[in-house]
Amino acid sequence: MSDSRDRFAELRRLGDDMPETDESAKARARSRLDRAIQLERGAAPRTSRRRWGAVAAAIAVLSVATTLFLREVADRPSLLRLAAVASAQPAPSVPAGSFVYASSRERRTIGSTHLEEGEMGTVIVDLVRETWVAPDGSGLIRERPIPASSGEITRFTAQPGELRFTDLDRLPTEPEALLDAIMEPGFLDEPDNDLDLLNGIGALLRDSYLDPAHREGLFLIVEGLEGVEVQDDYRDRLGRAGIAISLGDGTRTVTLVFEPRTSRLLAEADIRTDGTFFEATYLETGVVEEVGDRPGGTGA
Repeated sequence: MSDSRDRFAELRRLGDDMPETDESAKARARSRLDRAIQLERGAAPRTSRRRWGAVAAAIAVLSVATTLFLREVADRPSLLRLAAVASAQPAPSVPAGSFVYASSRERRTIGSTHLEEGEMGTVIVDLVRETWVAPDGSGLIRERPIPASSGEITRFTAQPGELRFTDLDRLPTEPEALLDAIMEPGFLDEPDNDLDLLNGIGALLRDSYLDPAHREGLFLIVEGLEGVEVQDDYRDRLGRAGIAISLGDGTRTVTLVFEPRTSRLLAEADIRTDGTFFEATYLETGVVEEVGDRPGGTGA
C-alpha cells in the first residue's frame, strides 16, 4: 500500500513546478486524480467491462497544457498521451451566429450501374469537401470533384436542425459513463460493434467542437477497446506525422490518425476486403463568422 501512496504522491507533484495555462483544466485534473486514488485504495469498485486503470487515469488527467509536462509523459502509451494532450487544449468557443469550418480531401467508392450489362459495380470518387456548421445545425456543405473537369461543384444548404452539431456539454466526462451516454440515439446511433464505435468516436472528434474533458474521455474510451493497434510513426497522405489507431475484424479495418501535439484528427479510413473504402485527410478547421468564409479571411 505504501508503494501505491508513494506513486500517487509522485504523480501529484509532476505539475507543481510547471507553468499553468488553464486553471480550470488543472482543477479538473486534480479532481479526477483524487477519484482515481480512491479507486486504487479500494474505496470504490473497479469495472471489468473496460480496461481503464486508476494509474492510467491518473497519468492521463495530469496534463496542464504545457510542453514540459508532455515531455514528462512521453514514455507513456500513445493513447494515454493523446488523452493527456486533449485534456490540456483550450476550451472551445463558438459565438452565436458563427460557424465551425472544416475542409478535407476525400476518396471513396460509390455504387454505379453498368448500363450495358445491367450489373452494379463501384467507382472511386475523389473530392474536396468543405462544411460550415452552426450550433443550431444550419450551414453549408460544398463538394468540389478532383479533377475539376470530372464533375460539377455540389452545394447543400441546410436549415436549422438538418446538420449535426453534437453538443456533449450535459454528458458525463468519465469514460464509462460517457460511453453509456453516447451509445444513445442522437450521438453514435447505437453502433453494432467496436469498429462502428471507433468510427463514431472519430466523427465526434472530427465534427464536434468538444471541450477538453470530453475529448479526453473519448480517447480513454478508445484506449479501453480490445484489439486496438497503435502506430506511432505514421505519415498521412500529406506527409504529416501522426499516431494511427486501428481496429479490424478480418473483413474491415477502421483507422484514425491524430496529431501528437494537439490530438487533432488528421485522417481516417474505413477499408473493407471487398474493395470498398472511405478515406479522408483533414486540411483545415476553425470558427468563422459567415457561411463561405474560411479561416484567415479567404472566401469560397
